This record gives sequence, structure tokens and C-alpha cells, in this order.
Amino acid sequence: MAIPEESVPLRPEQHIEELLPQVNRALQPLLRRLITEVRESPDHYDNEVVRALVLFVQEADRILGERGVLEDVLDAGPTLRPPEFNQAGWSPDTVINAGQTFFNTVRFVLEQPAHLVPVPAPPPPPGDGTEFRKAVATTLLNKLDYSQNEISWLNKAFVELTTIVEYVDRHPGTGRRRLRDRRGRTVTRPLTAVLAEPQTNLVLLQGAPGAGKSVALRHHAMTRLSGIRDGRTPDAPLPLYVNLRELKAKPDEINTHVLRQYIEEQTASRGSPDLTTYFAHFFDADIRHRRVTLLFDSFDEIPAVLGSATVDKAVQPYVNTVIELIGGGGRCIVASREYKGPRRTGSWTRLQILGMSPAQQEDFLHQAGLDRRRIDMVQPLLTDPRHGFAVELQNPLSLSLLAEYVKTRNALPDRPSALFEGYVEQRLVPALQTFSLREDVEGLQTEQRRTEDFLSAFAFRLTSSRGALSVDEQSYQKEIDDATGGDGHARDRLLGVLRESGLLTQLPDYSGKLRISFGHRRVQQYFASRYVARDPSAVPGRELATHGKWRETAVTVLQVGSPVVADPLLEELAALLVAEWSRYQEAERSGGAVPRPRSVYEAIVGGDGHEVPSAHAPFQWSPEAVHGLELLTTAYHGRVERPPEVIEEHVELLVSAAWERGSISDRKFAVDCLPLLPEESRERYIDRAFSGDSNWIRATALRDCATLAELSPAISQSIRRLLITMLSERSLTAELHAVDVDLQRLRNSDDLVRVRKVISRVPLGLAFLCVLHTLIGLVLNTTWWSLRDEVLWWWLVPFFYFWWFHSSSPLSYGSAKSRAHRLVEQVAERSLGWQMQDIETDALLGVGVMCAGMSAAGLAVWGAIEIAQGHAENGTLALVLYMPLSVLTLLWGPSALFLAYYGTSAQRLTTGRLLLAVPAAVRIERHPLRKLSGHDWLKFAILTVVRYAITAGPFILLYYLLTLAGHIGRIIYLTIAICLALLFPFISLASLAREVLGGRRVRRAAGRLLGREADFFESMLSLQSADEAAEFVQLLRGYPALAALDLNRHQIRRCIDLLQNVSKASEHADMDGLRQLIKWRGNQGLLDQLGRLDEQLRER
Repeated sequence: MAIPEESVPLRPEQHIEELLPQVNRALQPLLRRLITEVRESPDHYDNEVVRALVLFVQEADRILGERGVLEDVLDAGPTLRPPEFNQAGWSPDTVINAGQTFFNTVRFVLEQPAHLVPVPAPPPPPGDGTEFRKAVATTLLNKLDYSQNEISWLNKAFVELTTIVEYVDRHPGTGRRRLRDRRGRTVTRPLTAVLAEPQTNLVLLQGAPGAGKSVALRHHAMTRLSGIRDGRTPDAPLPLYVNLRELKAKPDEINTHVLRQYIEEQTASRGSPDLTTYFAHFFDADIRHRRVTLLFDSFDEIPAVLGSATVDKAVQPYVNTVIELIGGGGRCIVASREYKGPRRTGSWTRLQILGMSPAQQEDFLHQAGLDRRRIDMVQPLLTDPRHGFAVELQNPLSLSLLAEYVKTRNALPDRPSALFEGYVEQRLVPALQTFSLREDVEGLQTEQRRTEDFLSAFAFRLTSSRGALSVDEQSYQKEIDDATGGDGHARDRLLGVLRESGLLTQLPDYSGKLRISFGHRRVQQYFASRYVARDPSAVPGRELATHGKWRETAVTVLQVGSPVVADPLLEELAALLVAEWSRYQEAERSGGAVPRPRSVYEAIVGGDGHEVPSAHAPFQWSPEAVHGLELLTTAYHGRVERPPEVIEEHVELLVSAAWERGSISDRKFAVDCLPLLPEESRERYIDRAFSGDSNWIRATALRDCATLAELSPAISQSIRRLLITMLSERSLTAELHAVDVDLQRLRNSDDLVRVRKVISRVPLGLAFLCVLHTLIGLVLNTTWWSLRDEVLWWWLVPFFYFWWFHSSSPLSYGSAKSRAHRLVEQVAERSLGWQMQDIETDALLGVGVMCAGMSAAGLAVWGAIEIAQGHAENGTLALVLYMPLSVLTLLWGPSALFLAYYGTSAQRLTTGRLLLAVPAAVRIERHPLRKLSGHDWLKFAILTVVRYAITAGPFILLYYLLTLAGHIGRIIYLTIAICLALLFPFISLASLAREVLGGRRVRRAAGRLLGREADFFESMLSLQSADEAAEFVQLLRGYPALAALDLNRHQIRRCIDLLQNVSKASEHADMDGLRQLIKWRGNQGLLDQLGRLDEQLRER
């Protein structure tokens, strides 16, 4: 292929800078023709084409007289080549975006003429690695210090904040791998400690606006850089902080080269020799060997993501590019808001910044400079949700604003928006006094209003643009000129006021040009909502309610906006919910699937809009309803005010339909709508969520209780009941830290964390009593048979009774029982006729009291006989210690749980009161013994004795027969002991073998799916158990390129329907696969994983 004739000829006598536009025009036809030829034969790269391109470059270099100009252009667009480091299974087909890498890069280069500027060759690599890393760290630290001074618009306490984080995706596992799955959801304090963990490769840090994500990344970077610079940690990974808000590459243009170039431009924008050398010689090797940590901030502010109507389509290419850049050895931390942030991150460690606890709030206010008197003054705003501040002030940013407000005014704000109003006034007034020509109060107020009006209009234009949160200096100057009407003096004054106030920041981009933006996105949202409030016609209500770019503005309008603006928005949201309910009703009447309108993305790229749920599961949340309900939930989070009646009514109807006719992921989203439900409905659905077998929905419901302004007594009792249920399932210990974090965030007068501690320590207290009882028993009778009797009667019986009691209803939900639990219930039903699951808590406690009473009576008689026979010490010990301990051993554990369940406050659950748990429980009105009259007592005692004799008599008789049988009895006992001793290692080895073989089957099935040898269902149904299938789905969810597998979401929902037993099989169903699914019905571990996969595949 020769150089195209239409190329513009190059003239050597022209200056290089003048030639650049001609070089660009000469290069474009060649590259466009190259693209055309490669597209026509994508599987073959023509060597002639490559040679022609090389000849063109050499000729251009000869004419220009300087080498490197065109090579830099071509280097900006890498062709498809193997990675420089080893990646297992690499091929052009498996690399994400590989098919488009070349074309996207060329298009990006052609649209960016500035990239034709020659780049000087980097200096040679230095000799001393340690000193060079110190120099690089010093340069990066100075750069961060400069930008920190530009954007640090609040006190240092905000910068130094540490908070609670949670590993959200670490749930107890699928039911098969017990040893590894006991870890639960780990919580670590503080946040900086989690960011410093070296074993995590890809970390997603999420939090609400103003939660401290950016500050945490900057603080981590500055701490690490200081350690490298000062020589304390010279070998620590080098942190590179990169803000992604200026990444202009679109989703179809982004690739690893573009991202790497952006990192270098943002980090070494001023041409630092040290940084230039580092990126030329060390950066790639440092990624491979984990000597660098990439800190990507503001992922949700990437222009293409911020302005996109379909979030997942825009987000996923950037996520895939980060994964490719990191490869198999690097480490990266991405900070983003949850909305418009990465969601399908697979195996990433996802950290969720939670709201500050009361203790953290008080400590933060103290660091911010408030004395004890002022901290006490703001306590009502922190704790009482009726003031409207309780949720907002769990946020470090809002708490900082409150501290500044109270320090400057010595008064409390009357509404949340007053925090921003006070902050703006605090910044503008001193600046106006410096630059304004008027010194009277009225004149300064007029100037302040004009300045605020300009900032409102500026914020509105930034928000309404396609994703830009900053403008260049020329556009900013034009905004100033338009606002001042061309008056030069007014223009200079406004520029001076804005610069002095610090409300806007001016930071250089990679080319050295200034970009102007607001110091924090929350400030921009505040001014944008002010503009919308002043001019409601600026944004149509429908667009405000449905378009993602206005989401934060819409939330602000609903929270603090005037009725003039908020009412039309609520009407649009109500109309959206009414339409959602109408579609569902129409589907029910027709017996078909729920019709769904085409999404915005389908309307753009084309689509038939027929992605609808199965006719057998006619409910599915539409993307529009999800967006609207998420907006409403955020707006009414923690507020006492209720949404309008029409919204509340339709939310309740939709939640009911989702719970009754939707899949498990639909139920999970229904639980997320708790703040929008009436109080009675909240209590009902929280109880339903806690009583189910799904750990996923349980954890969601408990976490969502923190979104409620206050907890009703019924909800508090449901939470106590859930804690006892988790104790009975042995999951409370594994979930210890995560449960405590969820309980700390609840707005409740009671200390539920202390209640949890009491509940979780009851088994330890019971074990202590058993040991103490055994020691006293051995003092009374120091024989081997006495030890045997103590273990059999005063260990096994109390623990069996306690195990049975804490699984009974209504004390516990009695769900998610283990196989051992179900086996014991079946044996009791078949051999004794007991329906263990039907015996309620009160009846079981009454039986325990009667048994303890009879045991105490028997021991009292024995003690009296001992005294009468002259064994005064033994008889006294039996009456004073052994008899009371026998009663406590049997009743103390159930009585302590009884106290915790029936609402005894945490303040009253002291150590002294717990020691007297048995009499304290009897004093509760609900105790079964308080319901018995004298006649009932006699009747109850006779019934207990008869039942005890009938059911326990055979076991007691067998015991004494073996005891009296002499050597035969001892041989039988020894045989039983040996069998039990051998049974445990046999069960352990069998479990280990099942785990190893099952893991191999899971990995083999995943390999077949990823290798396109089998589809999703064929791979899953090849496994032998539901637990293996659950682990397979969990492994699949962690696959970075999940979107590339093109999973059919509605087939997955169909599978969920069959597992939930809510739909019938199709006539054309595969019978072998159907039998397998029927065998797996009701397995909650598999349902949870499929539900999470379904939610992961839901389009946003």
C-alpha cells in the first residue's frame, strides 16, 4: 500500500510548529485507510500495510529533520500485542476490548491534536534505586501538598478522619466449606489500616457523598510517601494518587495505553525529570512486582460515566481496563460513590464506609475545636431524628460544616441546608470586604447575592453539561464576562472574590492549563439545587426524576427544597410508580409477562425491548422504578417525614408484589425500600426478612434498619430474635464484627451491641456452670463413675436442652437449621412421637422448670440423707452448692435468653442481674410459671412427671442397666467411646475429601464455561450438589469479564423460580437438568448466589 495521493505534501522549509497541522492532515487519510483495510480482514494484519506505514514515518522524519514527532503519534496507539508480563491463558480473544484496542486508540489520537507535541526523550535510569525512590516520593508529596492546599476547604480534623469499613461481599459461604467460611464479613478499624493491607489486589472503596473517600486516599498516599521520603519504609509500595474526573476518553476509546498515559499526565504533568524517568524505566516493572499502588479517585466523576443514561454500559469498559492494566501482580484502590460507580467488580474487595457512631462523632467534634459545652449543645441534632440532622451528621463533611457553624455563630442551624448557607457566607463575606467597593451592610449583602447567583448558574451549567465537573480557564472567563456584562472592574472584583473565597479551585491539567471546579461536589450540588429552586422551569420534572445526572440535585430538592420545586418532582415520581403498578396489574390480568418500555440505551443503539420476566414469575423491577425508588429512599433516609400518600401506597403495593411473586433479588430490593413504607408494613417485612433462610436478605434488612428514623419496639424485638436465631445457627460468632457495626448504626435508645454480647456469651456462661458443677460433684464423690455421670447428665442434658430451647419459636425464628438439627428432629418424631419444631418457647421453659424442680427436690432429699448418716460436710455442700448449681445448669442459659428476648434493656443486663437470671426471668409477665394457677400447677406437674417417665424412662432404665451390669456394662461403654472416637476423624476425613473433590469439580465446570465449551446451565448442572453449584456461581461472580460471557439474565431468573418452587417446568425442559434442579429446591445458599448474580446482571 502506498501513501495516499490525497495526503497533504510536506514542505521542509516550514517551521516544525507550523507543520504539525499538515502532518496531522497527512496522517489522517493513511490511518483511516489502514482502519478500513484491517476491518475488512480483521483476522489478518497485512505486512505491506505495516511497511507502508513505516516508510511514511521515515519519510516524514527526513523531511521534518527531527526524529520522534510521528513516532510519538504512533506510540499513542498500541497494536494488539502480548502483555509484557506473564498472564495465564492470554490470547487476543480473551483480552477484554482486544478487538477494539487498535481502532479506539487511532480514533482517540486523531481527535487529540495536542498529542502530536514532541515528547523529549527520558533521561537514563539512575544508579541508586533507594535515593531515586526518595526523590520520586518527595516530588509526589510536594504535588499532593500543593493540590491539598487548593482543595482543603475544611479543618484538618476532616483530613485525619478514620472510620469504620466493612468487607461487604464476605458472607458465610455456601454451606459446604465450613472451615474457610466461618470468617464471615470482616470489619476493620480504621479505614487507613484496610487501605494499607498488602494482600488485597483490587479494592473498591465506596461511600456516600462527603463520607471521606478522597481524603482517605490522599491521607494514605501522603503517609506512605512520607515514610519513603524519610527512609522509615523505603521498600513500601509507591502510592500514585490519580483523580479520574479529567479522563476524557469515552467507553469505546479507553484501553490500557490511554489509561497509562493519563496516569503519567496527571502525575508528571510539569515534566519533572524524576517522574519522567520513573514512568520511562520503572513504572511497568513496579506494577508487575507490587512496588506501586494506584489510587484512583472520583471514578464516578469520569465525564463519560457522569453523563451516561445507562450506567453499566459506561462503567464496565473502565473497570475492565483497570483490571488489564493491573494484570496479575499490581495493586489498585478505586474510590467511588455507589451510584454510577463500579458494580460488577467480581472478586474485588469492596469496602463500604459506614456512618459515624456517636463516639466517633463526639471525638470528631472535639478535634474540630468544640468544647464540652458546645458538644452538649449539638447532641440533640446528633441523636433526635425529628430535627432532620441525624443521618446527615453521620457524614464527616456535614459534621465539619456543623462544627464551623457552631464555632462562628454559637448557635444551632434550623435546617440541614443552613450548614452550606453558613459555610458559603463564612467564605464570601471576608472576600467581599476585601474586594468590594461598597462598605455598607446593604451593599455587601447585594454583592453577596450577586456572587451566589453567579455560583448557582455556574453549578447548574456544570451539572447540565455532559459529564463535565470542571471547565478550562477560557470558558470560565467567558462565564465571568457574561455575568458582569463586560464591565472590566466588576469582572476583576468577581474574579478576586471567587479566588479569595476558595469556593472554586484552580488546578492545572496535564498540559499545564488551569481547570476550574468547585472545591467539593456537594457544594456544586447545593448551588445547582438553589438554581433549580429559583427557576423550576430550568429542568423538566420528568428529567429531574429519571435522568441520572440530576440524581443528587433531585435528592437535595426533596430533602430541603421548597414545595414549589419538590411537589412537581414528587408528582413525577408518583406517576412513575403508578405506571409500574399498572404494568404489573395488566400482566396479572393477561397471565403473561410484565411489559417493560425500552430503556434509554435500547432507544439509542436499537433493541426490541422484549427482555421480560417469565410468565410464571410476573414481577420484575424495571430500571425506571429502581432509579425512582433509590432516589426516594436516599431522600427519606432517616427522616421522620413521610412521603406523599400516593407514593407510600404504591410502594407498599409494589413491595408486596415483589415479595410474593418476584425472585430473591426482587425481594432484596423490596427490603431496600423500608424508609418508604408505613410503620406497620416495615415491621412485617423486617420480620419476614429475618424469618427467612436467606442470609443475604437478612443482612440487607438489618443494615437497612439504620435507614429508619427510629426503631419501633416490634422491630427492636425482631432484631433481638434474629440475634438468638444466629446464635442457634452458630453464625453469630462468624458475623460478630459485621453485626456489631450494623447495630451501632441503629437509632435506638437501647444498646443492642451489649444485648448481642450477652446473647453470644450465654453458651460460655453455661459451660462455666457445667465445669463448676462437675468439680463440686467430684468433691462429693471422687470416682470415675461420678465423672461419667457428670458428663452424661450435667453436660449433655443441659446443653441439649439449651440447644433445643434457643431454636424454639417464638424465641428464635427457627430457620436455616443444620443437618444435625433436622436429623435429631426426625429421630425424635419417629421414635418418641415428638414434634420438636412445634414445641413453643414458653412450654419448653415450663418443662425445664419442672425438671429442674424435681432434680432439686431429689438432691435436697439426698443431702438430708447424707447429713442424717453423719456425712455433714457432703450433705451441707450438696444442699448449699450442688443443688442450686444443678438448677442453674439447667435453667440459667434459657432464662438469660428469655430476658434478652422480652426486651430487658441493655442497662439492666448487668453481671449481677445475669447471675440471678432464673428468678429475674420468672418476674417477667410472659414467663409460663406466672400464668399457672394452683390447679394448673398440680396439673402441669403431673403431666410433666408422666411425660418425663414415658419418654425419658427407657433411657434412664437403659443407663442403670448398663451401670449395674458390671464388666459387660463397662465393655459396652468402652465400645461406644471407641466408636465415637473413631467416628470423628472419619467424618473429618470424609468432609475433607468431599471438599477437595468438590473444589476440583467446581473449577472444572468454571473452566468449561470460561472456555466456551459449555453454557452456564450445562456447567452448573454438571455438579453433584447444590452447595457445589452455589460455589460455582460465587466463583463466576468473581470473574472480571463477567459481561463478556453474555449470560441470559431471564434464564437465570427462570432457574431461581424453579428453585423457589414458584413456577412449573416447561414442556420442552431437559428432564435430567429438571430433576437436578428439583433436587436442589430450597437450598438457600444456591438461591442467594443466583440472586446476587441476578442483581449483578441488572442493567442500570
